[in-house]
Amino acid sequence: MLHDITREIEFVAAIREGLEELDRGESILTADIEKELPSWIIK
Repeated sequence: MLHDITREIEFVAAIREGLEELDRGESILTADIEKELPSWIIK
């Protein structure tokens, strides 16, 4: 249960960080994301 809470907190923190980056005008091109996406998928 504590592990689940930790993962949720990390998820929310990552979302907030991403939104802050967008607010600063920092973004990633879709083509770059498509290249990296396979490494993000857990099998």
